[in-house]
Amino acid sequence: MENEKTQSSKKRGGIFVALVILLIIVLIGIIVYLLTRRSEEPDSNRATIVTEDNVDEIMQRMNEPVEDGYYNCQMNVEWNFVDSTQPSYNAYVANSEINTRTVYFDVNLEEDNTLVYSSPFIPVGEELKEIKLSEKLEAGDYPAVVTYHLVDDEEKELSTVSVTVTLHIEQ
Repeated sequence: MENEKTQSSKKRGGIFVALVILLIIVLIGIIVYLLTRRSEEPDSNRATIVTEDNVDEIMQRMNEPVEDGYYNCQMNVEWNFVDSTQPSYNAYVANSEINTRTVYFDVNLEEDNTLVYSSPFIPVGEELKEIKLSEKLEAGDYPAVVTYHLVDDEEKELSTVSVTVTLHIEQ
């Protein structure tokens, strides 16, 4: 009788081990499936490199209306200032007519995240020039991040998009 109990316990133990191994195999299969499925999906955030072969296609896509929640940045990325107390003589930001939302933007220094400019709301089709920094900066080049805030009709933030710029302070 003890021998039957021992054999029965061994069978249960063997079944338990087999179930655990089967569960591990199923989990590995699920993980592999999810990882390969994710890598096959197109990455919509991947940057497109402009070449001679695709420049016409990219220029055409840039003139198409953007989907709600997306933003077509129309700006220059090298902003020059005689000194940090005067408006830039070449900074330019526009909320393109192909966009669907009003925006405003903040400019933060990349090095320490210091806020150096915050724009007013820019309606679709409007532009902003003569940007004047709110912080005094010494002469030099400052990598910065422009963060656009897309807002709804009640001016509540819907999404953001960031672009890097360089602030050139001459004096």
